[in-house]
Amino acid sequence: MPVVSYDRLASGPVDLYVGFDLFSVGQQQAQSLVDQAPKGNYFLLGGSKLDGNSAVVRSGQMKVLQPYIDRGDIRVFADVWVPEWSATKAYMLVAKELQKLDAAPVAVVASNDAIAGGAVQALEDRGWSGKVLVSGQDADLAAIERIFDGTQLMTVYKPVGREARAAAEAAVKLAKHEEVKTSSSVAERHLHDQGDPAQAGSRQARLAERQACLRYSGECKADCVQRWISEVTAGEKLCDNLILMRPDKDQTQAKPSRYAGKPSAAYDAMEQQRGDRTIH
Repeated sequence: MPVVSYDRLASGPVDLYVGFDLFSVGQQQAQSLVDQAPKGNYFLLGGSKLDGNSAVVRSGQMKVLQPYIDRGDIRVFADVWVPEWSATKAYMLVAKELQKLDAAPVAVVASNDAIAGGAVQALEDRGWSGKVLVSGQDADLAAIERIFDGTQLMTVYKPVGREARAAAEAAVKLAKHEEVKTSSSVAERHLHDQGDPAQAGSRQARLAERQACLRYSGECKADCVQRWISEVTAGEKLCDNLILMRPDKDQTQAKPSRYAGKPSAAYDAMEQQRGDRTIH
């Protein structure tokens, strides 16, 4: 029976993996930060080490950051991985590292919105919230509010409905013994030096799926939030980034993940905007 792994690569044998281009997510996060702060102390805040997605996001981040580090423009003063992507644990870990500093870092490279929220709270305790650039991913409602408050720089919105649809369509094709088109171009870029070893040599393909980097420039008031989200979900600020990957049968299997991802709190609102394109 064919097995399709959805959003995260399963620990057992699978025939196909469907998920977003997380390497690109990491690149977008890091690029947004260096565009604003190309020099200074950076805090790397990754997700669970038991989640293979964490390594892929980090690989994308380092693709952007490494040249700045090599030149001495950026100094990584802390590199922390947060168990279970927990906001509470992120808060405690970041607070511990911030105790070592006399001045605020310029940026926190947070791999998703949950741990970004923990980092922002730790920065608030030191009086540095809003003075430090913080990245994110998932477009949680709380993260969007932080973006407009000025305490988080950006997030990445990934419409999970389309991801689920692509997985279902691929599963039907596999059940009918039909071909699912894949390639190796994305895998080779993703796995780089730091990617998930379980995905080495895997085959994957881009589909007509989209994810968006959400940022707020401070040039409009809160009444433009719906228009801003509407533009994003309408496709004006999106790029094709969903991937399908066919793992090799003899590849090393990934470690099991303890993180059960959930749709973002903003998802329903964004899907409604996508459906009616109405700006109130």
